[in-house]
Order: sequence, then C-alpha cells, then structure tokens
Amino acid sequence: MTALGVENPSPRWATPRVVLVVAAAIILGHAVLAWLGRLPGVSYSNDDAVYLILADALRNGTYRDLYLVSAPWHTQYPPGWPALLAITGTFTGGSISASFGLAVLLSSLGLAAFFAGARRILPDPLALVALAAAAWSIAVLIPAGRLMSEAAFFGLSMVALWALATPELPRRRVVLVLLVALAAAYVRTIGLALLVAVVVVWLLARHWRRAGVAAGAFLIGFGPWLLWTFFGPQRTVGRSYMRDLSAQLHEVGQSGNPFFGLIGRAAGRAMGLLSGDVSSVLPFLRIRESPIDNILWGVVLLVCGAWGLVILWRRWRVVPLYLVGYFGLLALWTWSTRRFLFPIQPLLWLVLLTGAWTVWQRFGRVAGVGFLAVLLIPIPIQGWPRVVEHVRAGIDCDRARQYESPSCFTPEQLAFFAAARYAKESLPRGAVVLVDREAAFAWHSGHQVVHSFSIRPGSGVSATTALERSGVSHVLLAELTRSDRLRMPRFLKAACSDLVPVRSFSPGTVLFRLASAEGTSCSLLDTMIAATAAEAVGAGVPANGQFQ
Repeated sequence: MTALGVENPSPRWATPRVVLVVAAAIILGHAVLAWLGRLPGVSYSNDDAVYLILADALRNGTYRDLYLVSAPWHTQYPPGWPALLAITGTFTGGSISASFGLAVLLSSLGLAAFFAGARRILPDPLALVALAAAAWSIAVLIPAGRLMSEAAFFGLSMVALWALATPELPRRRVVLVLLVALAAAYVRTIGLALLVAVVVVWLLARHWRRAGVAAGAFLIGFGPWLLWTFFGPQRTVGRSYMRDLSAQLHEVGQSGNPFFGLIGRAAGRAMGLLSGDVSSVLPFLRIRESPIDNILWGVVLLVCGAWGLVILWRRWRVVPLYLVGYFGLLALWTWSTRRFLFPIQPLLWLVLLTGAWTVWQRFGRVAGVGFLAVLLIPIPIQGWPRVVEHVRAGIDCDRARQYESPSCFTPEQLAFFAAARYAKESLPRGAVVLVDREAAFAWHSGHQVVHSFSIRPGSGVSATTALERSGVSHVLLAELTRSDRLRMPRFLKAACSDLVPVRSFSPGTVLFRLASAEGTSCSLLDTMIAATAAEAVGAGVPANGQFQ
C-alpha cells in the first residue's frame, strides 16, 4: 500500500534514489539560505540573549538569571535549548557562529523527519513539493537563522512525530519517542502538547502498557519543571508564565466569571489563529480592497483542512492530536504572535496538501488541480520574494561591524546597541540599568539590569523610591517596544526631577542617571509623552502611566 492507499501514484522518474537526492538537495538549500540570512549576532529581541546567558549559567553549575539584580532562579524557559547552547559553546570556545550552525542543523533535521513522514501520506512528488514549500518558506528560514528555541523545538518534535508514523513500533523506537518528546518539551514548554498527543495516540491504539509507561515517564520527567514554571518565584509579566496567567485571569475576571471569561477569550483567539495567523505563515493570494481572497482562503482551509485532517487521522494520528493540543494551548495563552506558529508550519502545509490531493482522488483532476493551484501558485509570487529579500539582507549585512552598520539593523536598533556599548565603556562597575529589553542590554553592556515591568510603585511609594529600592542607578528609554514608547515615559514622569540625561542616541534613545537634577528631565519626558499620545490612547495606557 502506498501513499493515501493509491497504487503507484508516483511517475516513473520518481525512483527512491532520485527522490532522496532531490529531498537532500532541498534540505541543503534550506541550510544554505538559513545560514546566509541568519541574524547578525545576538539581537535586540531579548530571547536569544536570555538563552545564551542561561547557557553560561549552566556551564557554571546553576540556572539563574545572572543578568538581573540578585540573580534569581530562572523559571520561564526550560533548560533544553540553553543546555544545547552550553554544550556547543564548551566544544567551540563559545563561538556564536557555532550556535547559529546548531540552529540550522536542527532545523534541517526537522525537515528530513518531516519529509520521511510526509512520504507515508502523499505520493513522492507531492511530498517533495510539501518539503520545498516548507524548507524555502520565510516561516521556517527565519527561526533557523536565529538563536531562539524554535528551530531546536521543530527538529526534535518532528523526529518524535516521524517515529510515530508507523502503527507498530519496536521497543527501540518507543524509547526514541519518549526521549525525543521529552527533549522537545524541555526546549519549549508548549511541547506539553506533544507529550499529551503521544499518550493519547497510544491509548486510542489500545497500547495500554505503552501509554501508561509514557504517561509515567512524562509525569516524572517533565512534571517537576512544569510545577516550577508556574509555582516558582514569581517576578515580571512577560518574564514569568505564572505572572502572565495571573494577569490574564485578573483581566477576564473583571468582567465576570474568570473561567467562562477565559473560555470565551480562548474561543476568540482560536478563531483569530485559524482565520488570520495561519494564513500569515503560509504564502497566500492577497487581493487589496477585495473580500475574494478571504473567501477563497476560507474555502481552501475548510475543504482541504478538513479532508487533510481526516486522512492524517487515519494514517498519522499523532499529527492531528498534536495540532489540536498546540492550537488549544495557544488559544489559552496571553500573548498572540505569529512566531509561535513557525514550528508547525510544515505540518500545516502537509494538512492542506493532503486535503487537496484527496479532493483530486475523490472528485476528479479538475477540482484537485484547482485546490493545488490555489495553494502553490502564490509561493513563487508572494512567498519566494520575501525569502529573496530576507537572504539578500543577510548577505548585505556588514558582519565585521554588525552592531554599527545600517546594513544589519534599523536606526532604532543601532541606537540601542550604541547605548549598550556606551554603558559598557563608560558606566561605573556595579551600575544597574532599568530597561525593557533587559537581557539584550545586559549581554551587550555587561551590566546588571532590572526589567521595566518589575518596578511597581505602591500606595505612598514614589517612583524615585521604587527605583532606588530596586537598586536602579540608570534608566534607558529606547524606541524598540511599546513599553519604551508608552509606559516607561509616563511612569518616569513622576521621577523626572531625579533623572539626569546622560547621553542621547539618535533616534529617540536616551540614557538617564538617577540623581537630583532640578527638573532637567521633565521637559524631555513631556516631549516623549506628547509624541506618543495618540498611540497611548489606542493602546489603552492608564492615565497615571503605572505598570499593570
């Protein structure tokens, strides 16, 4: 029996050797494109710096946020990706390039596992199309060229899914599934969806003993970390899952029952994920000022998505279980970002292409070609130009002076790096900086930091007192985040008479020193607040400017 139960669905040229050579060439092309388009070093976006600092902590026998004042134990990100970075750094002398190479390698491994599984569902030529559509897409190339955890999670999760592509598993492959699924969960917490899918798929297959062993292994292996994530030291919204969840429950509880509020919000988020975010990670036909593209996408998603899930349920059941769990967790979560869909983008392609091929089989070539055309034609029209732009930007970047060159970063980002460089060279030892992108600033400056949301003035406590109690000696306002533009200026306005502007970095980045300044910063903060007044109203920033 071959893919989708169709005898000899592949043309004669598609011999196993030719198919493997073409697949290897596609994956190699992915690796080359990802390497050429990789980020120029440790970025401003914070997570990559967090992972690298945690890797350093692991090499020193601890798992603390060494860049924060008091160096608290880390509770947000599981130690899997920092551990891989630590191992790589140990053997390469801390080479950042080697860490990028690790991300590219794991992404390529994930694509190889994806293709091996797709061949069980689709004819070889269409499986190659699915591989190319994923491997050369911006949604897979971007994480492969960053020091975030998505590439590692994608690689490990796809290996686990591939190992479950056959109904009967030898004991050795069962052990592989358990180990790799646990490793994926320790890279990203959302890997919990994979752990649950593994247990459920074996329960549905009535492999009771295997399901029990898996549940026990996952409970013992991942349960303690999950409890630590939610019940360890609570700190800052956006840097603690427990604080994020508490803030969300508080928000939905203000309008009624928190449970029903959370369910209603999750339902709305789920619809947004399916109608907007999914189409954003797949190149799809866009027609300006016309509803046609939305209608077309809705029909494709409904028909191909439904048929694809039905076929995968029959032939690779763990995939739809995993996708349902993954989307469920995303719908319940506080933050909404397209980046969370990157590790499952190839599986979304598989679902839709499987559905289109099923339509071809059941309703004739015309219908099947129509759906395949709607899915595939936009790739060279809208998808590949973005890839070309991404790779060209990586090639044009002057990596010899990457943190100073406008060919590598935007002016706002370069100003942030300039401020960090100035702090490294000019601020006294022991200076503590309040900043929004705290880990990135700490990595580039070498100074300990305090995140902007961790300052919470209470009743009767002035902003200056709150800053002093946190050990803050300097404050950086940049132009990178909404907090920089909206929240921090309003909060700091209450302490403006105690802030001295130390240095400005164009555009819009200012480093302050906490000291008596006779109001020298008040007019500067007024200017910054006025410049973003309209944006503040749209963002719902409170009138008192305090962090919530």
